[in-house]
Amino acid sequence: MTEKRKTYVDFLPHARKRLAAGLHIAAVVLLVVIGVTAWLTLTREIRKANAYFQASHQAHALTRYTLMFQHAIEPFTRLGNWMPLMALQTTNWADEFQRLERATQPLVPKNDSSRFRDIRRNLRKLHDARLYALRLLSEGTSLPLEQLPKEVAEVTLSKEEQELSAPLKVRRAIELLESPTVEQALLSVRNDTWNLSETLHLYGIQLANRIENQLLGIFLGLGLLVLILIGSLRVDLWLRRGEIALSQAFVELGEKLSSVGSTHEACRLIVEAADRFIGWDSASVALWDPQTSSFQTVLAFDEIEGKRTPITLDRQYPANSISRRVLAGESLLFLRGTKREPPDDLRPFGDESQVSKSLMYVPIRLGERTIGLITIQSYRPRAYSDRDLRLLEWLADRFAAALERAQLVEALRTSEEHYRVLSERNLDGVYIHDGEHFLYANHSLAHMLGYDNVADLTDHVHVIDVIHPADRPAWLERMKQRLGGQSDSSSIRLRILRKDGETIYCDSMGTVVELQGRKVIMGTLREVTAQVRTEEELRRLHDIYRQAILSANAVPYRLDFRTKRYDFPAGEIERLTGYSSEELTWENFGTHVIAKEVFYPRVELPDSENGDGEQLRKRLEETRRNKILRGEVGRYQAEYLFRCKDGRLIWLADSAVTERDQTGEIIASIGILQDITERKRLEQRAQVFAELGNKLTTVTSAAEAAELIAGAAAQLFEWHSCNIRMLDSLTGKMSALVCYDTIGGVLQRINPDSSFPSAPTPLETQAMEGKAILIVDRETDERAALLTSFGDPNARSQSVMIVGIRSGDQALGTLSFQSYRKHAFTPRDLEDLQALAGYCAAGLERVQSYERLQISESQLRTIWEQAAVAMRLTDSQGLVWMVNPAYCELTGKTEEELIGKPFTVVYDSEHWEEMEAKYRERFATQTVEPVLQRKVRLWNGRELWVEIANRFVKTQQGVMLISFIADRTKELTLQHELERKNQELETLATTDALTGLANRRLALTLFERELGRARRYRLLLSVLMLDIDHFKQINDTYGHLVGDEVLRRLGEVVRTNIRAVDVAGRYGGEEFLIVMPETGLEGALVFAERLRSRVADLEFDAGPGKTFRITISVGVTQCEDADAATIDDLLAAADRALYQAKREGRNRVAVA
Repeated sequence: MTEKRKTYVDFLPHARKRLAAGLHIAAVVLLVVIGVTAWLTLTREIRKANAYFQASHQAHALTRYTLMFQHAIEPFTRLGNWMPLMALQTTNWADEFQRLERATQPLVPKNDSSRFRDIRRNLRKLHDARLYALRLLSEGTSLPLEQLPKEVAEVTLSKEEQELSAPLKVRRAIELLESPTVEQALLSVRNDTWNLSETLHLYGIQLANRIENQLLGIFLGLGLLVLILIGSLRVDLWLRRGEIALSQAFVELGEKLSSVGSTHEACRLIVEAADRFIGWDSASVALWDPQTSSFQTVLAFDEIEGKRTPITLDRQYPANSISRRVLAGESLLFLRGTKREPPDDLRPFGDESQVSKSLMYVPIRLGERTIGLITIQSYRPRAYSDRDLRLLEWLADRFAAALERAQLVEALRTSEEHYRVLSERNLDGVYIHDGEHFLYANHSLAHMLGYDNVADLTDHVHVIDVIHPADRPAWLERMKQRLGGQSDSSSIRLRILRKDGETIYCDSMGTVVELQGRKVIMGTLREVTAQVRTEEELRRLHDIYRQAILSANAVPYRLDFRTKRYDFPAGEIERLTGYSSEELTWENFGTHVIAKEVFYPRVELPDSENGDGEQLRKRLEETRRNKILRGEVGRYQAEYLFRCKDGRLIWLADSAVTERDQTGEIIASIGILQDITERKRLEQRAQVFAELGNKLTTVTSAAEAAELIAGAAAQLFEWHSCNIRMLDSLTGKMSALVCYDTIGGVLQRINPDSSFPSAPTPLETQAMEGKAILIVDRETDERAALLTSFGDPNARSQSVMIVGIRSGDQALGTLSFQSYRKHAFTPRDLEDLQALAGYCAAGLERVQSYERLQISESQLRTIWEQAAVAMRLTDSQGLVWMVNPAYCELTGKTEEELIGKPFTVVYDSEHWEEMEAKYRERFATQTVEPVLQRKVRLWNGRELWVEIANRFVKTQQGVMLISFIADRTKELTLQHELERKNQELETLATTDALTGLANRRLALTLFERELGRARRYRLLLSVLMLDIDHFKQINDTYGHLVGDEVLRRLGEVVRTNIRAVDVAGRYGGEEFLIVMPETGLEGALVFAERLRSRVADLEFDAGPGKTFRITISVGVTQCEDADAATIDDLLAAADRALYQAKREGRNRVAVA
């Protein structure tokens, strides 16, 4: 067992990722911790500073109180005005002082506590002095105590003071307030509170400065942490960008490898990836070929003279010691000058003058199997490491899967090339479309429609655009029926528009097939213009079936060589073949195989081996089986024709690889059985049709053609009897071309009984009408009663297929095939038979025409002589060999004047050289225009419009050109006149006569088209609705003629301001509609405002010396969701916006 290779994730720098993540987390945590700590500290300091300032304010309030006390004493002592003293409130100072004391004690030093005691004591003195003075004042002035503070009543005077007279009591109060004690107390309180306020304020300022410094430090620290965080983020971002770039590079490589279509392209991608991720000076990729036991070089590069150059190596070379180790699954790294010196048998390549110093060899493995190797080398020493080796291993693993897909794609292309050649060699146009776009077209179709190459048709043209407008409804109905499951493979005649506008007639035949999981139309287009216009053009081959290879149904399995039994998923093999897992073993599997083709391993027996075919087959199978069991080969590929349990035959593709046990012994094979019946059927159909087409070109009778058709049908499906009958269009009777039946186990040609009706049977009639008949069980199908027996009367057909042979709308006959087994035919067999009928219709019609031509040459001569169309036969030199009377009448010359002369003698001599050069070019290229119209001038000066159809024909004298010339002068003149009249009618029907803009019908039609285009291509779309303000007043004031002039000039302004892609029309009355494709709301508003401004600048003449101006209101809306929006929705939204503009005052633009 090999060690599991590491993925590219192992190459990413995990250590640096963890370092960046650690720095990131640490910075975030530290930032959070510092932020929280700083927030708590700053909160505490700010609160303390606020306390200092509040305490300072309270101390200052006490200072103001002493000043108020002093101001209250002065009026009393000088003027005797005791009112200020009485009004002084003294109750609040105690509360203020208590709050101040509680707030400042934690803030000031303890030695300042005496200051508070002094303040409290002095305040008390002032309080008591005031109350005592008020008491004396009340006694001396007989002032009622009720008018004084309550504390005054509680004061008791001394006996001495009570005995004083009233004036003395007043005088005593004044002396008390002017006493030194009171003055000292006032001064002391004022100074102490002032100093305390200043001290607290200073402390607050200092603390604020400290907070500011702390904030600065915190901000600096946070800034540093942020820088660290940003740095860690940038490191992480740098690492992530590197990882993303590497991952994106790997994803891009995976996407490219998943879409490669060739082995060489896959090898080129892996070499480029190795150069991008590792680098090299030389590189090569080689694949192992087990059949030759050698390596096959796919590509190689080397740096020669400083330039990387592709080099050519031996396509095949044997394995050496290095490659053998790589085949064993070993990856090798060699570094010259180290212990990893390369071996002596190293195989150099490219510029051998340069010595590779560093080399890596890596196996390309698919599972446990090595399918090749990739080597990269460098001329620098120690250029690679083990990490580079692991990366190259990872690239090689991804390359293996892509290489296998590329090989499968190349095999598929090889199979598809056969179909492509058949399609491209067909003269009819072959197409595949989905109802909207051409998915495939051959060169014939592109040339038929006037396109230089297929890409111009498939990339830029819609299917509906090439259909004539008159035929589009019928064509759309036919597409709807086909895509809806109503099978109808009959042809339809259509008028087709070429790129240059020319109309041609074509027969289109198609059928519904599945391509990549969706229903599409596959069919052919045959130009029949000449046949329609001249009624003599031969019909061509018109139907080619090309069945796309569908995703096959695969069943995986494991075959145990020891038990010789298969192991299938439950029910899968039974679903595919009808046999259960127990019923299929290695020994009896071959008994159900009808045919086998082994692709690998191929085995050849010695020439000395003799025996019959069955013995040789058994020896080959035994030799192949022994090779697998001995381990000489590691894979097996084969295809089987397998008979299922219900009798069906299917093709199975078997692809398997061997499985070994731990000792290396082969114990089993693992593979898939894939149903490739459809692919084989298509390949066989293509091969049968190709062979049949080649043979049909050589037969000269309808009976021979019928024999070929019967043989081709036998290659497509098994049948026991057949009857091919043709319809005589003149008599309506059927005649048998060929009839076979199996009698006694032998297929014999028979003549139908005289009882077989000459008229078409009911089932034949249905078949010729396009309704194919498929009966799989005669006993249960009611239509079996309508069958007509022929051949062996003792045998009853159980399965029947009948299809009609049709050419365009004309029925030619029927193909009838029968089997004596029930369910012998399938719907796919019916499809093959229908395809065969469509394919051979043209050949049968040609053969019948050839037979009719051989019936009587005189009849053909009569046709030649009496034809109304001019006919001329000329050789490669341009000399006239034959002309009919119609040609002589058309040109005005006799037959004697024309035979043996250049065909140009009937034309004006001015154009002879040009016409002769064109004629020589036609013969040189063997190509002619099927039908052309041109204006010519005859020798007598007469000018004609003629329609010329040219065809090359083979005669005994060599290839000649037959020309059919019809005078179309009158028809084309009438046609041109009719087209001119139709154009005038179209203009009148779609244009508003007054404004020159589109009328309402045309505007809405164009609106619908632009909305559909917006849906299809996801484009922007804006709609404007505008209305003339007060238009009725203009009509009433100035008359309707002036109103018409206003409408006309408004239409002119609209027409000159819109873009070529915009749609503008008169919606009704004075309302106008403008549709702006590929325009958003902003652009529509700019246009609407510009239009409104230019209309406002218009000046109208209302009579002598009278002029007036008009304004418009505009409503604008934008199509937000084209898939859901309808015309009615958008018109309603624009109309709402218009009336919003009206309501807001007119002469403005509003948005819905």
